[in-house]
Amino acid sequence: MKRLTDFTNLYSLSKTLRFELIPQGKTLENIKLKGLIHQDEQRANSYKLMKKTLDEYHKWFIETSLSEIVLHDLDIFQTEYLKNKEQRDH
Repeated sequence: MKRLTDFTNLYSLSKTLRFELIPQGKTLENIKLKGLIHQDEQRANSYKLMKKTLDEYHKWFIETSLSEIVLHDLDIFQTEYLKNKEQRDH
């Protein structure tokens, strides 16, 4: 029977590194001059508002599209599905 020590320290340890982006040179000055932080904040706020609108549109589109579908012979499909399911389960 193998000992626990036979299974330990076999592979190197992998660690995740965390990096921070620190502007170098005139980068911070250019970011402030062009108002990039403010633009990003505006974009984030606009996204939150538009997401609600787009979600509602998608919901309407899906409901409208599916409302025109007519399904026939669902009882036959159900019977076949359950028969196949029983065969898969055994």
